[in-house]
Amino acid sequence: REISWFHTLPLYVAGVYWTLIYDTLYGYQDRKDDVAIGVKSTSLFFGDNPQGPLSIISLGLLGGLLATGINSGLTAPYYVGVGGMWLHVLWQIWTADLDDKENLWRRFNSNKYSGGLLALAIAAGHF
Repeated sequence: REISWFHTLPLYVAGVYWTLIYDTLYGYQDRKDDVAIGVKSTSLFFGDNPQGPLSIISLGLLGGLLATGINSGLTAPYYVGVGGMWLHVLWQIWTADLDDKENLWRRFNSNKYSGGLLALAIAAGHF
């Protein structure tokens, strides 16, 4: 069987956007080290106010997930779950304290809930 890119590519793209968001937030705890060793990172690129750019990126995440559902013929529960997942990602973005490593770790670690919501949404979308 061949992979259907029509079905899988939007989900893959959504995953890239999601990773960019959570990895950028997590990277804020290493910004001083990034500067010291010359690493270019999104946490340095976005500066002290990443909420706007990350929120825009989250629209790419949402778009990819919506396209996945549409292309796959998923039902309403999928979209409800995706909405919950997206709101959770926005919560991470807007409540992250960029100067508090523990806060950043909790936001990063909470992605297990984002993933759980998405997995449940995919399963529920088949009913």
